[in-house]
Amino acid sequence: MHLKISAVWTTVLFFIAFLMLATNSCKKDDKVDCSKVAGATFTSNGGKMQALLQNKCSNASCHGGAGDGTQHWTYSAEYDSLTSHFEHMYEAVVIEKEMPQAGSTQLTQEELDAFECWKQAGFPE
Repeated sequence: MHLKISAVWTTVLFFIAFLMLATNSCKKDDKVDCSKVAGATFTSNGGKMQALLQNKCSNASCHGGAGDGTQHWTYSAEYDSLTSHFEHMYEAVVIEKEMPQAGSTQLTQEELDAFECWKQAGFPE
């Protein structure tokens, strides 16, 4: 009887371990291959990040002068005026996903990847 119970528990443990391995192997790798993300700089490479921030952050409903976000900071297209905000912007956009706020045009995966690569590169101008 004791042998049968041990065999059952061994089978159950093996099945649980198999499920855990199978589940983990199916997870998407969240790392961005920055060698394939073009334009992840502020003004060079076509100014992808500057354009992204102008289109998604400086609109009238956010940081463009009339929106709620102007209480935090008013968007300026100048790199030097934004440097103190880069880390916070990254956290709010990529990690917390609290910006752009609900109701605003959200970032595409390509834009999120560019933001990630911009941060990994040290927020280059």
